[in-house]
Parts: sequence; C-alpha cells; structure tokens
Amino acid sequence: MKRKKGLKRAFKLRDEIKKINSEREKLVKEYKDLKKQIDGIEREIKALSDSIDIAKRQLGEKEKRINEIKVDSNKREKIFAAFEIQKEFERADKEKKEKEKRILELKELIGKQQKDIEKIDNLLKRKEKEIQEVDNNIKKLEMQKPPTNEDLLDLQKSLERKRVEILELKEKEKLKNEAENNLKEILKIKEEINNEIKEIEEKLKNKNNSLEEVKKDIEELVKNNMAGELAEGLKEGVPCPVCGSIHHVRLAQKVEEDLIKEKQEIKANLEKDIMDYQSKLFKLKGELSGIEVKEEMYKKEYDKLWDILKDINLLKLEEELNKMESDFIQWKKN
Repeated sequence: MKRKKGLKRAFKLRDEIKKINSEREKLVKEYKDLKKQIDGIEREIKALSDSIDIAKRQLGEKEKRINEIKVDSNKREKIFAAFEIQKEFERADKEKKEKEKRILELKELIGKQQKDIEKIDNLLKRKEKEIQEVDNNIKKLEMQKPPTNEDLLDLQKSLERKRVEILELKEKEKLKNEAENNLKEILKIKEEINNEIKEIEEKLKNKNNSLEEVKKDIEELVKNNMAGELAEGLKEGVPCPVCGSIHHVRLAQKVEEDLIKEKQEIKANLEKDIMDYQSKLFKLKGELSGIEVKEEMYKKEYDKLWDILKDINLLKLEEELNKMESDFIQWKKN
C-alpha cells in the first residue's frame, strides 16, 4: 500500500516537473527573442547617432555660410538646403529617442522575465528534491518487500557481471603497471647504451686522429730515409740528380729502421683498436635498434591500457559491488 502511494506521488511530481520545464523553456525563448530585439535596436540607434553626427556637422557648415552671406534670390536655394538638413536632423533625433524609449521598455520586460525564470528554477529545484526523496523511499520499500526468485536471480547475475568487470579491470591495471615498469627499465638501458655509444665514438675519433698523425710521421721518416740514401752517393762538385746543385752543404741523414718499424707497429695497433671500436659500435647500435622496438611496443601497450582505465575508479566500483552484495544478503533474508 505504501509502495503504491509512493509510486503515485512520484508520477504526479514528474508530471509537475515536465509542465514546469515546458513553461521555463517558453520563458527562456521569449527572453532570447527580446534580447535579440534589443541588440537590433541598439544597432539601429548606433546608425542613427552616426547620421545625427553627420547632419550636425553639415548643418553647422550651412549655418556658418548663411551668416556670412546676405539673403537674396541667388542664395535662397542654399538656405533651403540648410533647412532640409535641419529637418533630417530633427527626424533622426526623434527616431533615436523613440528607440531608446523602446529599449527601456524591453529591458524592464526582460528584468521581469528573469525574475520569473529564477522563480521557476527555484521551484524546479524543490520539486527535484521532492522526487529524489520519493525515489529513495520507493527504493527502501522495494528492499523491504519480499523478493521473488526472479529478482534474486537478476541481482545475482548483476553481481557476477560486476565481479567479472572488476577482476578484468584489476588485471588490466596490473598489465598497465607492468608495461610502465618495463618501459622505465627499457629507457634506462637505452640511456646506458647511448652513453656507451658516445664514449666509444669519442675514443674512435681520438684513435683516428692518432692514426693520421702516425701515418704522417711514417711518411716523413720514409722520405727522410730515401733522401739519406741519395745523399750517401753525392760528391762535392757533382750535380744532385734531384735539385741539380753541385754544392751539398747539408746532406740528409738516414733514419734508423727501428724507428720506422716502431711507428708501423703503433699504426698497426691503432688500426686494430679502430676495428675493435667499430665492431663494438656496430653491435651497440644493433642493440639500440632492438631496444627502441621494445620501447615502442611497451609504450603502445601502456598507452592503450591507460586510455581504457583513465576514467575508471576501481575503488568506487568495489564500493558499488559491496553495496550490491549487502543488498543481496538483505533480500535473501526477506
């Protein structure tokens, strides 16, 4: 009986709210129409004000000229034109005042409508609060009535769906956290590899510079050795086969072979180091490519899961589940 009365009261309140909403929409439409009228008239007043300003300037010029000349038959046409401008000025001024009066009337009407809308809004709030109270009472009555087997079965199915939903979301949350941790680890490894690549590239640059210097040293030593061998066969007064001079003041000396050999060994060691560094660099860049592929994979996985979970409040869902379980237990007791 209580439930029947509650339902009847709820339906009546909903009809009242529907009727009030319809009245409110009508008032809002009228308000917007009046506002549009005011905007239009204000634009017209602006145009009239501009016309009045122009007419004032023209009239001033005409009056100035009339005062400067004597009235005779040759000047009547000019004076008549000045009177026409005066009439136009008076007409525009009158129309402007009429429109300003109309705006005041419309603004008063809008003020009244705004009060009516505010009054209706307050009424709607009260009615909505009433219907919320009635809905809550109906819900309580629903919980108190003996549930049918069908009601219990529906609630049990809802419970199962909610449990499954929460479990799936928890699994997604776990996968998201794993993807985030994997991404952090990958980024750390990537940074280490990049640092190692920079270090090796710097060492490789230094080794290449050293190799170029050693090559120049060897080239210079070989040239000096060849010059020394040539100098051994030169005699005073005999022309040099290279420069043609017959006087040989400073003869080149042969370089020790051991010194050239030592430089060549340094060169060989540098070339070996360069090859080793190039091999390491190639290997590291390959590792870096593999790491970047994994980074992209984990990032996509994380972004996808984050997008799924961003608007979901697991704690709230668990509270809803606990409430449903509590209701289910209460229903079973009834």
